[in-house]
Amino acid sequence: MRSKLYYATTGKWVDDQNLKAVIESGNQEIEDSGLFEDILFEPYGANELQRLYHETRNKLSSTVTFQNRITLPDIEGVKEAFLGILPFREFLKLIQDSNESMYNIFYDNVRDFQGENEVNIKIKNTLREGKFDLFCVLNNGVTLVATSLTPAGNKFTLRDYQVVNGCQTSHVLHQSKAISGIERVNVPVKVIVTEDEDIKNQITLATNSQTEVKPEQLASLTLFQKKLELFYNSMRGEVELYYERRSQQYHATPGIKKTQIISIPIQIKTFASAFLNAPHLVSGYYGTIARRFQGKIFESNHKYAPYYSSALCYYRLEGLFRNGFIDTRYKKLRFHMIMLARMLSMGSIDIAPLNSNKIEKKSEDFIARLNSETSCAELFETVVNVLEQSGLDLLKRQFKAESETEILVKALLLKLSNR
Repeated sequence: MRSKLYYATTGKWVDDQNLKAVIESGNQEIEDSGLFEDILFEPYGANELQRLYHETRNKLSSTVTFQNRITLPDIEGVKEAFLGILPFREFLKLIQDSNESMYNIFYDNVRDFQGENEVNIKIKNTLREGKFDLFCVLNNGVTLVATSLTPAGNKFTLRDYQVVNGCQTSHVLHQSKAISGIERVNVPVKVIVTEDEDIKNQITLATNSQTEVKPEQLASLTLFQKKLELFYNSMRGEVELYYERRSQQYHATPGIKKTQIISIPIQIKTFASAFLNAPHLVSGYYGTIARRFQGKIFESNHKYAPYYSSALCYYRLEGLFRNGFIDTRYKKLRFHMIMLARMLSMGSIDIAPLNSNKIEKKSEDFIARLNSETSCAELFETVVNVLEQSGLDLLKRQFKAESETEILVKALLLKLSNR
């Protein structure tokens, strides 16, 4: 009989020597009792708890008949792997529930369903034209990663699985299930069983290399991005923002407006403006902007509240432009205004370290101010006042010079000194 022990903390498990000594002492005491054959001890920090929580939300088990398959050779870190084809009706068992709704099995994909793009239209046309036999050779197929698999002859039971490549194919097939004769379709499928997160990411990157993958889509795979998305989810209240970690993630979600969605590029721009004091550097293509702030943004030890607060500031400011509270002629300076709003709210142009409790508390206060319509309006009234008194030529079309940012910061410091 095995003894299983767990230690849980909302902090980060860092193999503290004092804690490990306590653990070893406890293990020895249990072992000396002679009641158990072996003892398993698992420490869970914040990262592990979040992973377990996500698994409970997406725990899934499906059984399919997987007759036409081959077993792939042994691979380090992979329990087992298979390559083959699944008949259409068997494939549907993996992607839809008894109500014929799609399962949430695309969390680890680099992008969500992209809708009626060129690739998806071609897939649909192949099916509409009745080229069912050709589908198998024209399509790259679907790759699934599962944490466990139980075989019983040709029947495979997959547990806790995700589609890491083939989101577009899966959605198009699901949408096309009413086409007459579609049961003749065979879907190329690769099934990989592993619990190693690094291997999962490597599989995702490799299987998506056949199609264009944008840098922000690759960034979506990082643990920080996934945890930032969870933080956004935890902050839903009067204001509901949705962090679009994966492209088109909320494309087909009823009730979510485009203005509520914060993409990775927007997050970079708002954060860099508010907390790196660099609104003059946030114009241009994603790749260029990301390179400018490499090593300064999305670091694993950063607090999440500054990221959320900067995005909330952007959302609130855009709302003030839309309802006419702030003249849209200032819109070309919106990222500079986000910087000024953060500085005014925190009372300083400088910030505490981005991994500190101090910056988290300051950001929470900033969030509270933005969540109050009255306080938010007063804050941006002051921001506009700083713009007007700065001496900056507000008739310019673009503001990309560092010197222009410095002019605004000096005007703000003057405002703060006169308080």
